[in-house]
Amino acid sequence: MKFERNNQELKIFLTDRIDASNSASIDEEIFSIINSQEKPFSLILDAENLDYISSAGLRVILKVKRACNDLKIVEVKREVFDIFEMTGFSQMIDIEKEFRKLDVSNCTIIGKGAKGNVYRYDAETIVKVYNDSKLEDIQKERNLARLAFVSGVPSAIAYDTVKVGDKYGSVFELLNAKPMTKCLQENLDKLEEYAKVFADIIRKVHDRQIDTKDLQSAKDFFNKKAQMALNDLDDDNRNKIQSLLDGIEDSTNIVHGDYHPSNIMMQEEEPLLIDMDTLSYGNRVYDLLNTYVCLKGFGQVDRRMTEEFLNIPYEKSSEFFDYFLKYYLGTDDKEIIKKEDEKIKLLAFLRIYYHYKRRKKNEDDYKEQLEFLLNEIKALASRVNNCNIGK
Repeated sequence: MKFERNNQELKIFLTDRIDASNSASIDEEIFSIINSQEKPFSLILDAENLDYISSAGLRVILKVKRACNDLKIVEVKREVFDIFEMTGFSQMIDIEKEFRKLDVSNCTIIGKGAKGNVYRYDAETIVKVYNDSKLEDIQKERNLARLAFVSGVPSAIAYDTVKVGDKYGSVFELLNAKPMTKCLQENLDKLEEYAKVFADIIRKVHDRQIDTKDLQSAKDFFNKKAQMALNDLDDDNRNKIQSLLDGIEDSTNIVHGDYHPSNIMMQEEEPLLIDMDTLSYGNRVYDLLNTYVCLKGFGQVDRRMTEEFLNIPYEKSSEFFDYFLKYYLGTDDKEIIKKEDEKIKLLAFLRIYYHYKRRKKNEDDYKEQLEFLLNEIKALASRVNNCNIGK
């Protein structure tokens, strides 16, 4: 019987059948492995190649459970899982059903993000493959997506979790859908038209309140990142900006947390939100600043970052944001738009400062970018009186 030890984890691989004819020998083999290993360890039984288990086999599993309380059984085929579930074993032991396996090697990537890539699997489905997320993280995102959906947010719901190589993925049914980013790339003459759609959908999101008990606070999440810039400012500017951050009005409205065109899928002109792992609650300005970061902010520090992310010229992404802000605010008044833009820019630059600062390994890394951002933050702080949109 094969097994492998990885730090505090022991994995034993079950194969073929466990029934009355071989249960005694399987029992002996499993306990021979267990007794040969230095404790402590958690035990995983990998059932990917287990085709059947009888009541005799279940008694072996029960004996193993009594000897190793920290037990998990993974990659269980559906037929075997039904046996575990019918007999009540799934209530006593952490048992994970086998995941459907997909191959995306020949699929087109339609979106890239910090946590993974999105592939067009076929005409009806897309697959988000996570870089290194744990299964519980993926389940959390699915729960957040469901929460957003029942709260009235137009969103794509994952209906299956799959294995893609050694990674996990979520499957979404999105018939003939493509990211808004792709629409922009193909229709640069229609920026204003798409910006209006982009503004409309996030306004609908921000109009909805949500039960906050299972969500993080957008304010707390942002303030932790803003602290890096505050630590590098003089006392006067630090106190000024801290006062501005403290003055942002609290709210229980929905915040997407990573709102940009790559997280909007256009399904026959109907926009649907994806990537709900950052769903939170708070003031709408926390979404606006992240949108600024992606469409305009990074490009003001290094235009290549925006162009590589969106695959459109920086001037066009900047123009798109300007249209978006006009429609979001519902005004053509240039003075009002400029005033709100500066509030958003100040917060966005605090966020971008965190991005560069956390990547720095020595004093010369990103020195020019960090100095530019600090100078801009100081200048903006001198002009901004509060960071509440529309105030």
